Amino acid sequence: MVGGAALLSACLLLTAGCSSSGKGKGSTTSPATVVPASTAASSTPADTSSAAPSTPPSSSDDIAGDWTGTFANTTTGATGTFSVTFTRQGEAITGNITINGAAGGTGVIKGTLLGNKITFGTITGSTTTFEGSFSGNSMSGTYKAGTDSGTWKATR
Repeated sequence: MVGGAALLSACLLLTAGCSSSGKGKGSTTSPATVVPASTAASSTPADTSSAAPSTPPSSSDDIAGDWTGTFANTTTGATGTFSVTFTRQGEAITGNITINGAAGGTGVIKGTLLGNKITFGTITGSTTTFEGSFSGNSMSGTYKAGTDSGTWKATR
């Protein structure tokens, strides 16, 4: 087995031979350094993992996940809470929402997230549209449900 120093010397010879320049000398060729097959077979390939791994979006950059929130109906004065789980594919968001309070219910939602603007709606039994802004771990906005309207906010 070839020691680490011998292997390093062989690598340096290869590097020096490959990096010589033929500028102003006409066409010259550096002699090749031959590494015995027994050394080549036992050597470890170079580590190519030094490139920075791609970083997935931070959870604060993506709306996907579980959220809890509150709402206040500015038409009737009613208040309540809700929980929603979002999934995201590109600009499209989908999920399930449960609303607690006077206007309680559970349903499937669909919407969009464009930049920091979120719009989602359609709850089983009635149509409710939520609009607002999303930033990191919080979002807030307004909603409309028939003739009622109000404000909402959510965090995760």
